Amino acid sequence: MESKTKDTFIIIDFDGTMVKRKVNGEVVPSIISILRSEGHLSEEYTKRAYELEAKYRPIEDSHILSYEDKYEAMEEWWDKHLDLLIKSGLHLNHIKQAASSKKLVLREGVRQLFEFCKINNVPVIIFSASGIGYEPIKLYLEREDIMSSKVHIVSNRFVWSEDGLAVSRVEPVIHSINKRGESIIKSESYEFVKGKKKCIVIGDNVHDAKMAEGLNVDEVITYGIVNDPSEINLAKYGEAFNKIILDGESLELVINEIKHATT
Repeated sequence: MESKTKDTFIIIDFDGTMVKRKVNGEVVPSIISILRSEGHLSEEYTKRAYELEAKYRPIEDSHILSYEDKYEAMEEWWDKHLDLLIKSGLHLNHIKQAASSKKLVLREGVRQLFEFCKINNVPVIIFSASGIGYEPIKLYLEREDIMSSKVHIVSNRFVWSEDGLAVSRVEPVIHSINKRGESIIKSESYEFVKGKKKCIVIGDNVHDAKMAEGLNVDEVITYGIVNDPSEINLAKYGEAFNKIILDGESLELVINEIKHATT
C-alpha cells in the first residue's frame, strides 16, 4: 500500500474539524475559546477577547466585504488578540489546561484516519489558525495517542521564557484568510509533503477549501464539514468544497477516498 499512497498527503483543520464543534449541547468554537469560557486567564482578558470577537467575527463571516478588507481585519484581530494573550500572562500551564479540557472531543473517524495514514506513510498536516494552536494541539494529540512521525502541525506559536511565560509570537501570524499553501511552504512541515502530487483537504470553514492553494500539486480533493447544516450553509459549502460531510458523520469517507484512489 505504501507505494500507492506515496504521492498523497492530507491537510486538515483542527477546530470544528478534528474535534467536534458541539459537546454535550455546548458549542465549542475553538481551542482558544476554552481559555475564555473556563476562565484560565483574567476576567479582563475574557472581557477583551469577547469584545474583539464581537467586532471581527462578523467581518470574517461577511459575504459582502472584499478579500482585501477581510485580510486586513483578520490581521488586526490576531495582532490584537495575540498581544492581549501575552499582556494577560499566558503561561504554558494555561496551554496544558486548555489541551486537557473535556470540551475537546475527537470527531468520529479521526482516530481511524490517522492510524491509516501512519500505517500507509501518508503525511498529515494539521493547519490551524488558532491563536494558541501549536502547543495545545500537540499536547491534545499526545493525550489521545494519535501523534506520530507522520503528523505535522502548522499553526501560530509563541516564544516562551524559561519560566514558561509567552513573551512574543512567531511570525507570520496565521488567520483564516491567509490560511493557504504559502504558509505551509514557509513552514518546516513542507519538507514532508514537497513533491507529492495529490492533496486531500478537510475543513469546516469555507476558507479551509483554499488550504492547498499555492502548493505544486496535480490534484486537490476538498471535504467541507458542515457543522451548521442550514440551507444557506449547505449551498455555500457545496460551492466551496468538492464533497461535504454533515456534522455527526464520520471521516471514514475520507479513508475510503484514499483507498479508492490508491488501489
